[in-house]
Amino acid sequence: MSVIVLSDENVERLKKRSNIWSNKSINKIWRELRRRAIQWVYETRPTIRIVVMTEPEIKEWAKSKGLSV
Repeated sequence: MSVIVLSDENVERLKKRSNIWSNKSINKIWRELRRRAIQWVYETRPTIRIVVMTEPEIKEWAKSKGLSV
């Protein structure tokens, strides 16, 4: 299994890219980044399982497992 993590840096770069993204909410940007990543994974036709997660999701998962972030 592989994990693709969309980081907070990805959000900041997209917000700086154009005015369209700078006015969007963080949640809308996360959804769009996730959609794009899932589409890319789907098009590559992987033979393994690939999970796409955001940085906040990874932090929450780590806390639930008792890991330091």
